[in-house]
Amino acid sequence: MSVNGRFRAPMLSAAGLAAWAAVEAVSWPLVPDAPLAAAAVGRPPRTAVALAAATTGGSVLGTIAGMSLARRGIVAPQPWTTPMMRAAVDEWLSDRGALGVAHQPLSGVPHKLFVAAAPRHGISAGSMVTATVAFRGARMSATALGVVGARAALSRAVVSNAPRYATSADRIAGRLVGLTAITGMAAALVGFLRRWGYRAHPDASHG
Repeated sequence: MSVNGRFRAPMLSAAGLAAWAAVEAVSWPLVPDAPLAAAAVGRPPRTAVALAAATTGGSVLGTIAGMSLARRGIVAPQPWTTPMMRAAVDEWLSDRGALGVAHQPLSGVPHKLFVAAAPRHGISAGSMVTATVAFRGARMSATALGVVGARAALSRAVVSNAPRYATSADRIAGRLVGLTAITGMAAALVGFLRRWGYRAHPDASHG
């Protein structure tokens, strides 16, 4: 896969990102931020925003599907979640309704837990969709535009400080920013799991 976009895996297309986000909102344990960053880093800002919008749209579809399942008493597997996470979600939704989703982007608690718990707290699908668009959308937009901006800044720095690499500065910057973003997200995921008491045993993997 080329960061500069001659070839991209299907999962890094708008449809692929939407599908990833949709299944993550129901069960899949890996957040869509990493593939979004990889897809957006080599694109112009307008395209990056469109990819973020597609990812957010996938989260909306997953939210609707997950809530529909929960209302029928069906909860999909919830890998990499903990009782501490579920208790926090119940507290946030009880206190603030759908606005409790505001805690999701920075807490590291998976969106799927908010989705599964919402019907229990009498929260409508419309309210959850609005919260998902607002809070997940903000995070996805920040991710996409953040890597685009970082790539542009690093490319300028390479041109200024190492002119002999000017012709390949953009490609170098894209690869460094993409790798750094994905590595940072992986480290953050591990940190969040530890913070919320995750241990690699069966009781921590399902509700």
